[in-house]
Amino acid sequence: MTNTQRKNIFSDGITYTRNLILRGISVIYLIAFVSFYYQSAGLFGNNGVAPARLQIDTRLRNILLNLQQKPTLLHFATFCGLDVESMLDVIALLGSLISFAGFVSQNVCTAPIFTILWFLYCSLMQVAQLFSNDTDYLLLEAGFILIMLAPMTRPNQASPSDKIWFVVLRWLLMRYIFATGASKFISRCPYWCNFTALHHYFETMPLPTNFAWIAHNYLASWLKLTNIIANLSELGCIWLFFFPHRAVRRYVFYWQVFLQVNIIATGNFGYINFMLPILMLSLLDDQFIAELTVKRLMTHALKVLVVCYLIFFLIAIIASPWVDNLKFEEFHLEILRKCIRPAPLIAAFVIISTFLINLVTHPAITHTVSQSNNHPEILRSECAAVIQHDRYFDNPRVYGSPWKY
Repeated sequence: MTNTQRKNIFSDGITYTRNLILRGISVIYLIAFVSFYYQSAGLFGNNGVAPARLQIDTRLRNILLNLQQKPTLLHFATFCGLDVESMLDVIALLGSLISFAGFVSQNVCTAPIFTILWFLYCSLMQVAQLFSNDTDYLLLEAGFILIMLAPMTRPNQASPSDKIWFVVLRWLLMRYIFATGASKFISRCPYWCNFTALHHYFETMPLPTNFAWIAHNYLASWLKLTNIIANLSELGCIWLFFFPHRAVRRYVFYWQVFLQVNIIATGNFGYINFMLPILMLSLLDDQFIAELTVKRLMTHALKVLVVCYLIFFLIAIIASPWVDNLKFEEFHLEILRKCIRPAPLIAAFVIISTFLINLVTHPAITHTVSQSNNHPEILRSECAAVIQHDRYFDNPRVYGSPWKY
C-alpha cells in the first residue's frame, strides 16, 4: 500500500488512533489483572495482610445494603459457591482473559467489553484498601472515559463524539501530570524546591536499573537541569495539550514520551509509565499514523531519541553555570496556583468548541448544504412542502393534502 493510499484511508479522522488506544489499554488492564492475581493471596487472602473477607458481608439478606456501601462483585461469592478469596481469583482471571482477548482482536474492543473490564477492576479496588494508589484510580478514570469512546459493535465504526472524548482524555492527562508536578512544590520539600531532588532520587528509585546508576553519577549541575526540565514537562508543556495545531501537539507528544521513556529506563513504577504514552496517543490523529510503517516507526523513534538527547546535553553544557543558584520561591507557588485556576475553563472551552465544530461539519449537515447549493429547486420544493403541510393542518378544508408533494 502506497503512502497516498494510506492517507486516503486514514484521511483526517481519529478512528485508527482510537483503536490503538483501546488495544493499548487492554494490555494495561491485562497487566493490572495479572498483577493483582499473583498478589491477592498474600495481601487480601484469608490469611493475608488485609483479608478481604473482613470487608465483605456475604449474608444474602444484606446484599443490597452492602452493594450500596461497597459496590463490588465479591458480594456474589455466596451465589457462586465460593469464598471471598476464591472470588477474587475468579474476577482477576476473568478480567485477564477478557483484556487479553481485547489485545488480540480489535473486534473485542467495544463499549460493552470495556464496561465489563471497568466493573471487574472496580470490584477489586473496593477491597484494595491501602494497597491501591493513584495508578489504579487513573486506570479506572481512563477506563470509564474509554467506555464512551469505544464503538458499540463494529471496531471501525466512527462517531462524531470521538473527538470530544479525545479532548476529555487530554484533560485527564493534564490534571494527572500537573498534579504530579505541583505536589512536589506544594509539599515544600527543600530538595524539590532547590531542584536538587535528583541527587537522591535514583538512590530511592524502586528497582533501579544500570541506567539509574549512570544518571546518578551525572554532574550536579546536569542533575539540577534535568530536574528543571522534568518540572517544565509536568507544569508547562501540558498546557499545549489543547493547542489546535496538530504539529504542535505532535512535538508535545514527543516531549512527554521522551520523559516517560527515561523514567522507564531508570526504574520501575509499574504500568503507569506505559499507560501514559498510550493515553497520549489522543494528541495525534490518523494522518500521523498513516505516515508510519514499522521500519519508519523504528527509525523515527531512534531519531527523536537522539535529537532529544543532543538537545539536552547541549542545553546542559551551555546553561550549567547559571542553574546553581536557581530556587523555587514561595511567590512561584502563588503563581502556580493562579495559573491552574483557568485550566477547567480552557478544557470546557475546547470541549464545547470541538462539539460545535463537529456539529457544523457533520456529514448530514454538509450534505444538505451542498445539495441546496447545487440544486436550489430541491430546496424550494422542500420549503413549499413544509408550508403546504402547515396550512393543511391549520385549515384542511381550504388547502389540499400536503402529501401530493
